[in-house]
Amino acid sequence: MGKFNPLRKRVIIGPIILFLTWAIMLPSQAQAANSMPISFHTWNGHEFKKGEFDNARLSRSNGRNVITLKNGATAGSWTSEIFTPPAPVTKVVASWQAQTPADSWLETRLQVRLTDGTWSGWYNLGNWSSASTRNPDGSITSRRGSVANQEDATGSIDQDTYWAKDNASVRSYRVREVLHVDDNASPQVRQFSVVASDPTKKAETPTSQTTMRRKIDLPVPALSQYVHNGEYTQFDQGGAAWCSPTAVSMVLRYYRSGPTAKQIADLPPDAAFNAHHRVDGEVDYAAYHIFDNGSPEKNTGDWPFNTAYAASFGLDASVRQYNSLRDIEAWIKRGVPIIVTLKWDNTSPDAGNHLDGTSIEKTSGHLMVVRGFTENGDVIANDPASPAGNQQVRHVYNRAQFEHRWITSKHGTVYVIQR
Repeated sequence: MGKFNPLRKRVIIGPIILFLTWAIMLPSQAQAANSMPISFHTWNGHEFKKGEFDNARLSRSNGRNVITLKNGATAGSWTSEIFTPPAPVTKVVASWQAQTPADSWLETRLQVRLTDGTWSGWYNLGNWSSASTRNPDGSITSRRGSVANQEDATGSIDQDTYWAKDNASVRSYRVREVLHVDDNASPQVRQFSVVASDPTKKAETPTSQTTMRRKIDLPVPALSQYVHNGEYTQFDQGGAAWCSPTAVSMVLRYYRSGPTAKQIADLPPDAAFNAHHRVDGEVDYAAYHIFDNGSPEKNTGDWPFNTAYAASFGLDASVRQYNSLRDIEAWIKRGVPIIVTLKWDNTSPDAGNHLDGTSIEKTSGHLMVVRGFTENGDVIANDPASPAGNQQVRHVYNRAQFEHRWITSKHGTVYVIQR
């Protein structure tokens, strides 16, 4: 079996505060945009009818079709038709929008067919429940978690991402959502999406030309993950590593959505959280309800868990990929901030690894909110990796550097969260 893609995408920003050394700016025509094949496909509404139902059915909720269990069933599934992207792919990430009342839960499955006709088995892309239970001993349990040690002749799973084996490509795939009841409460799935791409075919092109004609700076509230240092350390070592739930919380606050004051007040006691007077408690609530309990990951950086959390408040949220900042500019013009993932190393002798103006020197994986663009196309971002606190969160980053780091290190991956 071939060697699998070693690229990692997780969020690891430790509590050590490091301030950058200024680097040489990349030239305006640095290689940054991309021509990687990307396919994004969504099932919802009438599209669900094309799939197969087993002890599950379509129902109506808030004026739209949702998949739920048949009356009396304790488990059931919906399986999509076979979908063929326009071009072969090597990477697949699914995301879903669902309600999981009580402790009901979902299993997201994926089966792929390689270009040589070989079908994989059914991979598990993660078990999802928005619930977390505090046990009498103070520990937290949840059905939510990724599944380790999944590999076959076609590829393998890295937390939430399918990677084809070396020198192989996926021609088609199908997905399955398995629903499990709890206390007579059934999950409801209102949308299912897949983004598939082929990073092995990426070909960098010069920095994209901006579409901006004026500055747009959306009023996204600023939240720093470092405000939560030492809080709930059982969740991914605590707040200093919570860039993803912090970014999601900023976008939810922008939409005036998220947990209620009572829900935050009902979080279990934590010495550091209480000492900090539970400030910006929606970040702790997000980390508590996003944390991947699966082994070995156990972090808050699972991409579809973050979008599923946002979707649990009724928003339209999905994981997607783009090839240039022009795609994000289109969202900003519609009033939609976009969460991006990238990495940088300002200590590297290679200026291509730098992102000037950051508040920390380097990260192996990070998420921040793009809230706008200047009139010349530079990126205005709320960067939660801001040790000085919320007042330091807003940054302006050079377009060429930002696009280069986002495209080359994370294949243009984003969270799109909209009303």
